[in-house]
Amino acid sequence: MCANPHSPVSDDVAAIPSFCRERSFRQNYEQIDEAIRRGDESFLRCHIHAVKEKKRSMRSGSEETVEFVSAVNLSGDPLLSVLISYEKFELAGRLLKDVDDESLLDRNLDGNTALHVAAAVGDKAMEISGLIIRQNRELLFKRNNDHETPLLKAALYGQRRFFWKLHQIFRELYAEYPDDDKPISIIQDIKKDGSNVLHCAIMGNSPRLALEIARSFPHLKTRRNDAAVTPLQLVVTLPAAFKSKMHVDSLDEFIYKSRWANLIIYRILKQSIPRIAYLEEQKLNHKQTMELVVCLAGDVDRWLCRMARKVKAEDDRKAKEDEAGSRRWFESPLITGAKMGLHEFVEKILEVYPQSANIVDLEGKNILQVAIQLGQEKILDMVAARIAGKNPVLPSRLLYARDEKDNTILHYAAEKTVAEEEADALQMQRELQWFEKVEKLVPKDLQYRRNSEEMTAHERFSEKHKEMTKLAKGQLTDLGKTCAGLVAAFVFASSFSIPGSGAGAGSGDSGIFSKTAFKVFTHAFVFGLSSAATALVLFLSLVTSSYKERDFRRSLPTKFFFAGLSFILALVSLLVAFSCNIFIQIYSGRRIGPKDLIPFVCELTIFPVFTLLVMTYRGSTFGVLSLVRHVWR
Repeated sequence: MCANPHSPVSDDVAAIPSFCRERSFRQNYEQIDEAIRRGDESFLRCHIHAVKEKKRSMRSGSEETVEFVSAVNLSGDPLLSVLISYEKFELAGRLLKDVDDESLLDRNLDGNTALHVAAAVGDKAMEISGLIIRQNRELLFKRNNDHETPLLKAALYGQRRFFWKLHQIFRELYAEYPDDDKPISIIQDIKKDGSNVLHCAIMGNSPRLALEIARSFPHLKTRRNDAAVTPLQLVVTLPAAFKSKMHVDSLDEFIYKSRWANLIIYRILKQSIPRIAYLEEQKLNHKQTMELVVCLAGDVDRWLCRMARKVKAEDDRKAKEDEAGSRRWFESPLITGAKMGLHEFVEKILEVYPQSANIVDLEGKNILQVAIQLGQEKILDMVAARIAGKNPVLPSRLLYARDEKDNTILHYAAEKTVAEEEADALQMQRELQWFEKVEKLVPKDLQYRRNSEEMTAHERFSEKHKEMTKLAKGQLTDLGKTCAGLVAAFVFASSFSIPGSGAGAGSGDSGIFSKTAFKVFTHAFVFGLSSAATALVLFLSLVTSSYKERDFRRSLPTKFFFAGLSFILALVSLLVAFSCNIFIQIYSGRRIGPKDLIPFVCELTIFPVFTLLVMTYRGSTFGVLSLVRHVWR
């Protein structure tokens, strides 16, 4: 059924820009794109002149707007923007003289001019950007739909050299303006949300540029955007800027911590392996982020005072508008960093300004209470180390803090650090260890203090962990039943015939007993059976254990550890015994050389080793070291 040509345009069609609905648009788009790719200067020059004529005829026809007449793609980009995006800078420079000043101001659907596009491209576009600005300086002050100037765009994309190049050009042009018509410095520009260039550089994850801006324009360090966010608070919200939030595997961790950056071989590897160059870049980025934190935290007195005034002035308005919205930004960056687990950020703030440890969040909790409540062990250790001693760096009264319900820090430690659905079989042990760790810090007069619910911290711990205890019991019991059956089947399956024995054994087999392979077989087989029997008993003991709360501290984890260890030893030993048996059956009675031995060893080991390496590279740690540490703590 054909649509009625006289019916109103539907909402879906109306949402499509008018220039895209022209039938000739796609054909023109393909022709221009092909001309750009092959560098057809004459065709593109004809297009520029055709656009000029079309604009002129539209104006003479008394049409009010000529917007998007120069669009060459569905985004509404003019030709010059597309050339810069394609990095066809020489071609763009030659065509620039055919583009009039008015056409240089053409924007796409997002409001971006050619200079905005160049700011996103970065250093490669600096030369063409200088030519564009010299031809029409108004482009420096043009804003897109997000109220971003090209300078703000460069900061958002982390284009450091381009940013300072634009700033230098502005300073040179500033002297050419009349005294009564000088523009406001582009450094004072802000986005629609009130973010300045320092905010933008931080959001672009460019700590080096942000550090240079903060040092060059110190007044920006405490400026807030419309959501009342300071640059320091914004840094905390970028986990990728900190090492503690970077997920790396074992090999990446080794490369990251490597101090061989100045060695020639390291430089060669960096050129040939992109991953090494990426990790080195991240390491430098993290280092510069900490330098930025130190710089921004240097004026902590000012941002604390401003924060206090801001909270007091806007409390009523915010309570009416949004109870949970931008009020989070009224909290100290130190508290925000602690809640996000950024221990290096918290450490740096406490080094620069230890007085900030006295700051509390909107619920009245200090840094120690927040760290304990959220299970941030590294932050707890850091704060505890600064509280310890006869003359501590941080005030010891942090240990005595209580909330409105009279909960001590030990009551906070009694809360679960993870949800039940995220807990593994040994999570209860970690919960008990965490509680004991905090208990050692608590002053003796507060260890058995009751809160407003008349509960001690120990009673609260038992109450909060009832469900976790049941889940852990179920997990360990099921594991014990499964592995006990598996070990039993494994032991019976390993009862194969011993080489040289049996009804078919003759006098020629007596030489087998003196061979090294047979000796290894006997020791591995006996040790494997012993380990398997031990594992079977230990897994059965997991099924029959009492599972009281205190059993999760040492008894159950120790059984679990040795059951798993015995199972692994049995598996490896019996695998060696099987291999020796196969070796004797195949090669017994004749001399073998590397030609026979190497394929045999490769067939046994190459796939398991390959799997182990791949899993390690992909981030698997198998939890062995972590399990050992927790069992023996």
